[in-house]
Amino acid sequence: MNAPDRRNRVTLSIIATLLIAAATYGLLRSYGAFGDAPAHEPLLLDDVRRWVGRNDSWFWPVVAIVALLLAYLALRWLLAELRPQTSVRRLHLPAPSPEDHISVTTNALTRAIAEDLNREPGVQHATVTLLDDGHPIEVLLDVDLSDDTQIDLLRDAVRLRTLPHLRETLERPDVHSHIRVKLTTPPARHLQ
Repeated sequence: MNAPDRRNRVTLSIIATLLIAAATYGLLRSYGAFGDAPAHEPLLLDDVRRWVGRNDSWFWPVVAIVALLLAYLALRWLLAELRPQTSVRRLHLPAPSPEDHISVTTNALTRAIAEDLNREPGVQHATVTLLDDGHPIEVLLDVDLSDDTQIDLLRDAVRLRTLPHLRETLERPDVHSHIRVKLTTPPARHLQ
């Protein structure tokens, strides 16, 4: 899992925990779990209600602006999460010195990986997409696999041959893969 995914999960977990705690407290209080008196009292203290009443000319517009800002940020976050991951066109490789910069286009690299995968037993078609040129490098392998082939064989081929070969080629030990498998009917065999 990459760093943005971890941050998103932690942030969403914290927000969800706080909202669940607030909702649970409100429900328990309204049903009298803390006694009959708190169940019938307003949730906000008298001082807070009086302060809001004295400052309502500017308080509610500020609340509306903050709510709109939060809604906007939530929408941006949601759209970023729904945006499909795009492929990387150039890959930056380790250079012999800090002053040097080496980058290659990924077309030949992804084609070579796909050709390796297409040679594996049961693979009907494979496409490879480089998703992230970060640390680690993220590679997506889309594989159409005959439904009579064991998925474990494909996983082992990727883990034992494809990824080590890619790591060696790139001189980067931090290459991670995501495999999406679509099971297909094997092609019909014609006997002659």
